[in-house]
Amino acid sequence: MLKKIVVATLVVCLASALLSVGVQAEKTTIRFWSNVPSDNVVTWWDEQIQIYEKEYPEVEVKAEFLDGDSLKTKLEAALAAGTEPDLFFTLPGARYEEYVKAGLLLPLDGLLDADRFSDGAIKGVTVNGKIQSMPLNVNPCVIWTNNGLFETVGIDPPYQPTWSEFLDITGKIKAADYIPIALGNGAQWTGLFYYWALNTRLGGSEAVRDALSREGSFLDASFIRAGEYAQELAKADAFPIGFNGIDYQFGNGLFVNSEAAMIYMGPWLMGVVASQAPEDFQLGYMRFPTLPDGKPGAETAIMGGMSVIAVSARTENADAAIDFLNLFASDVERAADFVNRTGMLSPLKGIPIPDPPTLSFRLVKEFDGSSDVYNWWDQFLPPSISQQLLDLSQPLLASEITPLEFAEKMEKATTDHLAREAG
Repeated sequence: MLKKIVVATLVVCLASALLSVGVQAEKTTIRFWSNVPSDNVVTWWDEQIQIYEKEYPEVEVKAEFLDGDSLKTKLEAALAAGTEPDLFFTLPGARYEEYVKAGLLLPLDGLLDADRFSDGAIKGVTVNGKIQSMPLNVNPCVIWTNNGLFETVGIDPPYQPTWSEFLDITGKIKAADYIPIALGNGAQWTGLFYYWALNTRLGGSEAVRDALSREGSFLDASFIRAGEYAQELAKADAFPIGFNGIDYQFGNGLFVNSEAAMIYMGPWLMGVVASQAPEDFQLGYMRFPTLPDGKPGAETAIMGGMSVIAVSARTENADAAIDFLNLFASDVERAADFVNRTGMLSPLKGIPIPDPPTLSFRLVKEFDGSSDVYNWWDQFLPPSISQQLLDLSQPLLASEITPLEFAEKMEKATTDHLAREAG
């Protein structure tokens, strides 16, 4: 009898062990794709994933980090094939609205703890009255300065130079055998930052909106004048030799390695400097220059799109994906760590601000104090117009086309797009 009891006990224990193995084998896996502007961002997300998996041991997160252009290409292909991940990084704008129109994003109303975010951030992710993604960070763009190099050259960086002052600064830096402005325009959008900012100084952020709505035109004076200013900067040798053939990462490297004194970029540049530059690197910033013929009130407008994380409408793991987002939204201390370590500015409410404020939090004040915040044009414009814009970046800065020809091609791309939309 005892032998039977022992055998029976062993059978029960073995069955329990097998059942336990079976349960572990059924762990939920969610896939997450994000961009990687700096190594610090990857490290922070790896830690966040570990926190999540400890909180939800039944879930495993498989993350993949890519540069922005590679992510965009891979995500477009995956969405077309129906193989996109459960969660993915994206940017609000025309393409984002197309995702919504196609039913590719899971609306988050009642699922995301939206009250934890600023009203402006939630407004920025809302399409057709529904919250379509989680705001991740806002991206005010400034001209970052290598203050140590400025000191070497004997220049005190102004808070916001005039255009003539800016050209004078680039000339002095060039004369000291440094590159005035780092630029890797192989990516195309990097060079367009200057054109977009110049046009906004001249016509306000409404200029591009009016050109798209047909209340205005890409042939309006601000678009042509912006091209002239952009070419003036390039002809002043402000950028490195061969800038159109330099990729984005190499362009950043010119700045962090102190070969170039300035770079016009978003707050993610702080993460690049933190992870790649020497410890004694002195990072500062100044606002984009004012223009003598600029539009009154537009001198404090700042370029700054928003980055978001969306949930695929086709996910089979919606609960786990939502838990992942809400864990991010629930911890302001982690959000403050996100800001300080990555340079990315979180739109969560109640983040503790250090005293004195770090460079990241000083940038928040610039964002809050701007007269207008405008999105990157390659995100705002519909894809076909955006692609034409990107294709024109290199020839414009190389003076291979005139500013008028640039404007004419943009106008044609717009009228062609609207004609297709009209059927």
